[in-house]
This record gives sequence, C-alpha cells and structure tokens, in this order.
Amino acid sequence: YMGWYQRRVHGDTKHNLKAFDHNLMNEETFGKGCYRFIRLFNLISGSGLAGVGVLQFFAGGAFNLLHFFVPFYFILFGLLILSAEFDFEFVELYFSFLKYPLGRAIFNIYMASLISPKISEIMEPINLIEAIIGATLLGIAFIYLIATCIEVSLLLHFLRVNRRARRRNKAKSYLAY
Repeated sequence: YMGWYQRRVHGDTKHNLKAFDHNLMNEETFGKGCYRFIRLFNLISGSGLAGVGVLQFFAGGAFNLLHFFVPFYFILFGLLILSAEFDFEFVELYFSFLKYPLGRAIFNIYMASLISPKISEIMEPINLIEAIIGATLLGIAFIYLIATCIEVSLLLHFLRVNRRARRRNKAKSYLAY
C-alpha cells in the first residue's frame, strides 16, 4: 500500500484523485482571516436558524401542522450547520455533502430560501431576523460556490501536471532502451 504522496511521485492518477477527497474550507486554502470569517458567520447563521425555529415554535397561535414541522426543521438544520462547523463524525458519516463547499452552498441556498419571509411581511421583528439570517446564508453560499470553483481549478491543474509528468516518464523510459 502506497500513501498519497508516494502515489503522486509515481504518477498514479486514479489514486491521486483521492488526495483531493477532503474539505477545502480550511486555513491553508483561504488563509486564517477568511476561514475565521466564514466559520463565524456559519456559527451565527446556524445558531440564529435554530433560535428562529424555537421562537416560531413557541410563538405559534392556532395549532397547525405546518407551524409545528417547519420550526422543528429550522432547529434541526441549524444544529446540523453548527455540527458541520465543529467537524462531528456523524456529520461526515451521514451528511457527507457538508464536507464539500458545493454541498454546503446548495444546503445554505435551500435554507435561505426556506427562512426568507415575504417582502410584505418583513417589517415584523421576527421576519426581519429571518431576512438577516437568510441573507447571511446566501452570502456564505456565495463564498462556498467560489471555493468550489477554486477546488475544480486546482483539480484540473493537478491532472494536467500529473499527465505531463507521466508523459515525461514514458519518454524517459523509451530513451532508456
């Protein structure tokens, strides 16, 4: 069994792709400041989403199944965002799409579309909070989409470099005979 670095040296492209099977949302890719910024806003939006779910659950009014399930899912998905930020093992196991920037971007766009109120209802205090959290989720989703573009460009560059190295090695082996 060869490690990923040894495979990189030997030019094994199929196994080298597994070296990119990790989350690029870390300090090495974006720098310490940007990573902390994204993490802070993810923590704020996740806890805000759970908080809005609790407020909606107890602010109820007449009992309606929709008023019961939607706040429950806000709480659940808010806790899921928080869990993804703290790298809990069950998130990587059962919600593996949250490991990657594209998965997080799509999830944040979905949650922003659920929490964003109608424009006509935005002047109520809880709806204003929902609009702010929805805008935050959309902003984070935009950053994740940029990270996805960076990841794809890095992967394509890696494949090009690897292909050139294999061609050079093949040419050297022909010259050796």
